[in-house]
Amino acid sequence: MAFVSRLFVLPHYCSPIADLSLVHNRRHKPKHNSYGTQKDDPVLTKVYICLTMWHENRREMKQFLKTLFRLDNDQAARYIAKNEESVCLDREAGIRDYYEFEAYIMFDDAMETTESRDGGEKKREPYEFVQQLIEIISEARMADYQVTINLEPPSKLITPYGGRLERTLPGGNKLAVHLKDKLRIRHKKRWSQIMYLYYLIGYKLVNSELQQTEKVKDFESAQNIFENLPKSLNQQVENTYVMALDSDVDFSPEALQLLIDRMKKNTNVGATCGRIKPGGSGPVMWYQKFEYAIGHWLQKSAEHVFGCVLCSPGCFSLFRAKALMDDNIMRTYANLPTEPKHYIHYDQGEDRWLCTLFLQQGYRIEYCAAAEVLTFAPEELQK
Repeated sequence: MAFVSRLFVLPHYCSPIADLSLVHNRRHKPKHNSYGTQKDDPVLTKVYICLTMWHENRREMKQFLKTLFRLDNDQAARYIAKNEESVCLDREAGIRDYYEFEAYIMFDDAMETTESRDGGEKKREPYEFVQQLIEIISEARMADYQVTINLEPPSKLITPYGGRLERTLPGGNKLAVHLKDKLRIRHKKRWSQIMYLYYLIGYKLVNSELQQTEKVKDFESAQNIFENLPKSLNQQVENTYVMALDSDVDFSPEALQLLIDRMKKNTNVGATCGRIKPGGSGPVMWYQKFEYAIGHWLQKSAEHVFGCVLCSPGCFSLFRAKALMDDNIMRTYANLPTEPKHYIHYDQGEDRWLCTLFLQQGYRIEYCAAAEVLTFAPEELQK
């Protein structure tokens, strides 16, 4: 995970005899720590896993929830390895690789109008897909252990934008489902992203830390005092990441760890993405695999080698919180569309636009081919 300049005397190698070239070019006593951060770094790595749901089917919902429980089990094991010397042989590596995460699901168009049986006042209640998600949580949990597990119902809260369901996973991590009512708040994916970025970075991360010194009323005031943040909070922002996912992804905990390592290797990296593989079968699926091989594997690998990746897809990407708080990134990303072209530029190509703001600010975007994720793609031409 170290820079090439720290590992090798020369950044080049001889392709006909690559193995001998690398062996003789390797530095034997590196002056710097091979890992990106110091060994005594006390700052906890925090990951906010965020995704937007709409009207996904049971298969797609279950796929993500199984992945979430897999991450929860892995994080609980890392916690034990970090605190128990007898369990972890390499305790230093256990502390270095330890992270905590919270999962947030933004449920778009989650409310519908229903009439009471006695003909009284109409009410806005959760859509049937919300009930489907609650049922599948128990099913996804049982899929890992192959036994019947009864989970406690989530806590329900009424919010200005609709409602929120909160649950603590068996490993101690938090899962929150935000039910958005489109009559109260803007819907669609970009506005869901803006919602959780403002909530996680502008409120949970900054406002909670500074509530005893200076009250942060909105995201703009957080940006104004960002340069004068305490050193501890500045380090926490540096080690906090937002992971953007789609609702049908399937990946291993090792894939997330690889993305975190890539970010810690270079603090100038604002975002990193993994290798996306479509799943399924059939002629349409064959075309999808070819499209992914050209547009994702070959193109992003070439961009990474030549200089910098131009777009980090929103289905499996990790973003640095400090980079999101930088000038002209998060605030510009939240611009309102005022012209017809803005609806295409802002709402349909939101991931490419956000990455363009990163590049304009001087941050790098990198590609990690070892971090693989499986996503469902259409298997037929019919809707």
